[in-house]
Amino acid sequence: MYSRGHRDVYDGWLRDGNVGWGYEDVLPFFKMSENNKDYQTEYHGTRGPISVQKPSEILPITRTLMEAARELGYEEIDMSHPEPMGFSIAQLMITSSKTRVTTATAYLRPHLRIRGNLRVKTNSHVTRLLVAADRRSVYGVEYVDSANRTRRLTARKEVILCAGVIGSAHLLMLSGIGPAEDLRPLGVPVVQNLRVGHNLQHHVASKLSFQLNVTNDRLLTFETIGQYLKHRSGPLSTTGGLQTSAFLRSDRAGPADPADVQLFFDGYSPNCAYAQPVYSECSAAADPVLMNIRPVNVRPLSRGTIRLTSADPFVRPRIDPNYLAAEADVDVLVWGLRTANDLVRTGALKRLGATVDRKPAEHCGRHAFGTDPYWRCLIRYHTRGENHHAGTCKMGPATDPTAVVDPELRVHRVRGVRVADSSVFPTQPNCNPIAPAVMVAERAAQFIKNTWR
Repeated sequence: MYSRGHRDVYDGWLRDGNVGWGYEDVLPFFKMSENNKDYQTEYHGTRGPISVQKPSEILPITRTLMEAARELGYEEIDMSHPEPMGFSIAQLMITSSKTRVTTATAYLRPHLRIRGNLRVKTNSHVTRLLVAADRRSVYGVEYVDSANRTRRLTARKEVILCAGVIGSAHLLMLSGIGPAEDLRPLGVPVVQNLRVGHNLQHHVASKLSFQLNVTNDRLLTFETIGQYLKHRSGPLSTTGGLQTSAFLRSDRAGPADPADVQLFFDGYSPNCAYAQPVYSECSAAADPVLMNIRPVNVRPLSRGTIRLTSADPFVRPRIDPNYLAAEADVDVLVWGLRTANDLVRTGALKRLGATVDRKPAEHCGRHAFGTDPYWRCLIRYHTRGENHHAGTCKMGPATDPTAVVDPELRVHRVRGVRVADSSVFPTQPNCNPIAPAVMVAERAAQFIKNTWR
C-alpha cells in the first residue's frame, strides 16, 4: 500500500534540526521514485521506477465500505495528499500486469547484469563493520559467506548500512557503536557511545471482527485462479478487503493535528486463515463471510528498545517494543474500535447483513461488549504490530544527545558510514512506511553523489 504520511511529520523533523528534511524538501524525492497511474498532480511523479495505482477491479465490498464512510461524514481522498484525512480506495505498488512491485524489482534486478559496479552476495551474513584502529572511521565490513568462511570487504569511500530497523542497529552495536553501558559488559570495545537501538517505534493495531450475510462472493476458486494465471485479472489480481483504507483523527488529536488512526480492512475471502475472530479457529467453509476492521495507532507515544545480548553476531538482540506503555496510545485505539463499530452499523453495511461478532474475546468476558472497559481489555490482550518499525538509528543534529546519524545520514563522530533505511526516522510517518523508506534511499543517493562527485 502506497502512502506518505502527513506533511507535518516531515516539517517536525525539520523543526527538530534536520535541515533538508521538511515536507517541501522531501517531496521531490517521493516523486522521483513514483510512476503514478491515477493522479497527475503536483504531488505525484510519473517517471519513477515504482508503479503506483489503484486496483483495476474494485470489489463490491470496497464500494460498500466507501458508501459506509460517506454515511459517517468522511470524504474520499488521495492517500498521498500532503494532509490526508478520510477514506480511500488504496493505491498499491503493482504493475499494469497485476504483479507486485518491490524495491528489488524496481531498483535492483533491472541493473544486475548491466552494471559492472554492482555485485550481490547472496546467502551471506554481515557480522560487523571494520573500524580503524583510531576508532574514528569505518573502512569495510566482515561477513560470513555461503561456505561459512569469514570474509572482508573494504570500502574505497564509505559503507552504506541498509539492514533495517533491527539489523542496522544490531550491526552498529556489534561494531562498538551504541550505548556504552550495554556494550562494555559484553566485551564489545566502545567506538562511540550513541543511543543506537533506542527510540524504537511501531504501529500497533487492534481489530473488530464482523460477518456479512454474503455467500456467493467467494474469491478463491479454480475459476478465479485460472483467470489470474492466464489474464492477470479477476478478484485475485487485487487485495480483498485491503482495497480500502482510511486516515482519521481521533478524539485525542487536536483539530489541526495529523491523522493518528489508520483503518485497514481484511478478509472477504473464502479461506479465512487470516481474517478470523480473535477467539476461535477458522474454518475454510466459514459462512457467512468474515471480515476485520483493524484500527492502527499511527502516531504512538510509546518507545521501545533493541539491545545487544551477545557479542556473537548470530545471537539475536533483545527487542522490547514497549507497546502501549503510554495510556494515550490505548485511548487512540479505543476511539478506533468505536469508529469501526459505527461503520459496521451503517446502512450500507447493514444491507449486506453486517453484524459485529459479539462473542467475548479471551480474558475480556467480564466486561460488557462495546463498552470502553471491554475495548481496553481487547487492546491489552489482542493487539498486533503492523511490521512498520522505525527509529532505532535516529536522525538528528549533533546537539541532539539521542541522535545516531546526522541530517546527511552519517553516523555521528564516525567517518565512512551512513545509515539509509527507516531506522533513521526521528518520528514515525503516520502511514505505511515503504514510500518514506524509499524516499530516504533516494535522499541518501543524492548525499553520496554530492560527497564524491
